[in-house]
This record gives sequence, C-alpha cells and structure tokens, in this order.
Amino acid sequence: MQVNGVGSDLSMPAMMCGQLDDVSRNLQNQIRIKQQELRQLSEKKDLNPEEIAKKQQEIKKEIAELNSQLRQHQMQNRSKQNNGTSIEDMLGTANQNKASDSDKGSGLSVSSMEAMAAADASMKQSEVQDSIGTKMKGRTRILKEEIRLDKVRGVSTEDKEAELAETEEKVNKAVASSVGMAKKAGDTIKEANEKEDKEDKKGDKEDEEDVLNKTSEKTENGYPSVDVYL
Repeated sequence: MQVNGVGSDLSMPAMMCGQLDDVSRNLQNQIRIKQQELRQLSEKKDLNPEEIAKKQQEIKKEIAELNSQLRQHQMQNRSKQNNGTSIEDMLGTANQNKASDSDKGSGLSVSSMEAMAAADASMKQSEVQDSIGTKMKGRTRILKEEIRLDKVRGVSTEDKEAELAETEEKVNKAVASSVGMAKKAGDTIKEANEKEDKEDKKGDKEDEEDVLNKTSEKTENGYPSVDVYL
C-alpha cells in the first residue's frame, strides 16, 4: 500500500490467526485513522511544506508503533491457537497474570467495543467521502484540460467553467467531510482508550487495597491482642 510515498511498511500486517478479535480490530481502526490523516495532509492549506513533512514523520512513527503492537498481538494469538501455549506460558509468567486476566476478562469492555464500532462506522463514512473527493478531483482535471483546449479553438467554455466551479465545491465538501469523520473516529477511540486506562488503574488500585486489607486481617488474626494487668 502506498500512502503519499509511504510504502508497505505502514500498511496493516496480514492477519495470521483468522477472525479479528476485539484488540486487533481496535488497533486496525487506529491504523486506518492514521493512514487517513496521512493522506489528507496534502489537503491542509494552513500548513507549509516543512510543517507537513514534520507531521508526516510523526504519523508514520505512530503507524509503525501500532503495526508493531498488532503484529505482536497476532503472534501471541497464533501461538495460543497452534500450541495451546502463549508466549507468557513459555516465559513462565502465565501463572502470575492468570488471576488478573480472569478478573479483567478477555478483549475489551462493552463501552470500548461500542466506541470501536462507532469509530469503525465513522471511518467507513470518511473513506466513502475520500473516494468521492478523489473522483471529483479527477473530473476537475479533465474539465480544466477541456477548457484550455476549447479556449484555443475559440469555443465557448461558459458551461464547463460553471461545471468546474460546482465540481470544485463538491471536492471541498467531500474533503472536509472526510477529515471531519476521520477526526471523529480518532477522538472516539482516544476517549475510549483513556476511559479503559482509568478503569484499569482503578481496578489495579482496588486489587492493591484488597491485598493490603487481607494482609492486615491475617496479621491481626495471627497475633491476637493480649491484655496485660499490673
């Protein structure tokens, strides 16, 4: 896949384990959003070439990191499917994480899955508008060339110039809509991830408090108080 001169290293890695799970879909949605941002950079007239180049490098780095996370997650899933053994099992850390994993469950929370579905719908709308904009841009190039040739021949270009103005307006609307929907998708996923992080931290804190309370109870039970009379 080529995105503004960006090669296949920024495209989503092929699935290695059949159907997408919640985590993989979430990561792929984030990658799609970043790829859309990368394509739309050239449309931003408020940025100079130096700012665009800098922003491109930042987005490419983010896409590469997301791809790395996705590949690692897919490898873990494939390992479980092929051998029934996860990477954690091979490293001897599975037992340490088993209790917390059973508490947290697998995949994402219901609210995160709903946010992910909403973001996916927004991204699909963004891609539709992006496709419309691309087709309209092709039409504007054709009209400009036809107008140039008609002027050389001395033919009236009034109708084609009117169509060109209308088509360019449609292009601008499609691009603005595509950018807006992509931003909405990105914001939705960002908010869901932040909420998920807060809930995870809250759960970890509650777990720590439970451990402390249990430890305190054991200490009190193990060392009963003794009344001393003088």
